[in-house]
Amino acid sequence: MNNSEIIIYLLPFVFIIHDFEEIIGFKTWFVINGEWLSSRFPKLEKQVIHFKRLSTESFAFAVLEEFIIIVLATILALLFQWYYAWIATFTVFGFHIIIHIIQWLIAGRYIPVIVTSLLSVPYIILGMNMIFTSFSLFEIITCFLTGLPIAIINLLTIHKLMIKLDKHLKNENSKIN
Repeated sequence: MNNSEIIIYLLPFVFIIHDFEEIIGFKTWFVINGEWLSSRFPKLEKQVIHFKRLSTESFAFAVLEEFIIIVLATILALLFQWYYAWIATFTVFGFHIIIHIIQWLIAGRYIPVIVTSLLSVPYIILGMNMIFTSFSLFEIITCFLTGLPIAIINLLTIHKLMIKLDKHLKNENSKIN
């Protein structure tokens, strides 16, 4: 296995380790820091309320869906040498990591993504170096600009499904109790 294949192969692992930090910490963090976040950034109040209401189970469901997409893109790259889907997911993941670092800098305190975001930076740099030496700037930008709106639409859709899943889980739990 060459270095490029290792970098491609590692994306699902780096993603899931990063998202474990998010899954484990998001609910408690929003419960503890939600008021502070809403008072410091009033425009985020709706998002804070949304995240405080989400269950860890529905958040894990969303992560699973994203993980499946990343695994499929990785399989396409490794088995069929179809790299564009992988480049799209990798560059969008790198953008996602940059957003988390900016969020942390703005918040000025721990957020439940920052440890693994910072640990992901060397991997992102190595991956971008591999991509820039193997593909044209046009291909890279095209992959990113194709992947980003797909990721945004997916994120918005999965958040709506998370709300429905939470309602379903609450109904099922009320039947048990």
